[in-house]
Amino acid sequence: MATARITLVASLCLIAGCQTIGRKSPDVESQELADPGLSSQTPHDRPFEYLPTTTGTPSTYVQPVSHIQPAQPVVVPEPLDAVGPDSPAALTLQQLEEMAITANPVLAKAQAFVDAARGKWVQVGLPPNTALGYSGQQIGSHGQAEQNGVYLQQEFVRGGKLRLNRAIVDQKIAQAEQILATQQQRVLTDVRLGFYDVLIAQRRTE
Repeated sequence: MATARITLVASLCLIAGCQTIGRKSPDVESQELADPGLSSQTPHDRPFEYLPTTTGTPSTYVQPVSHIQPAQPVVVPEPLDAVGPDSPAALTLQQLEEMAITANPVLAKAQAFVDAARGKWVQVGLPPNTALGYSGQQIGSHGQAEQNGVYLQQEFVRGGKLRLNRAIVDQKIAQAEQILATQQQRVLTDVRLGFYDVLIAQRRTE
């Protein structure tokens, strides 16, 4: 009977000890329920829990001051000179027109056509030139059959042809002068429009 009691007490103590060893704290149980795979991870595998110690020197991550490039200075553009009453005298409209008339290549070409037409007018109104020359035949006959002579030749134009020629050239001169005047008017118009555009812009800026 005594032996049965001792065996029963020993069994109860053994069962109670096993329950105490297998029981875990509520915090550990809740942590394992929240993250079942956390218990199987090593400290290196757990995120946000293990931070390795940096073994490098500070110079490896921070650049020395001697290697830092200095900042480039900001270049500020110089202000433009203001155009005002104290500026040098500006060109007048008349001066600009004279410069345009003198330097425009189209006007120079038109003026050349006018000059050529006027020269032709003089040429077609003049009578043919007189021709004076020497004529000789059989000069190598040793004075036996030589024929030497001087001749004077003049062509006479009749029927008022010279006057008619000049009348024709007069029309060509008028046409060339009309083209020249048209080109001059175009150039002057462009100069005047540009002049007043600039003048209005200056008045607006004042």
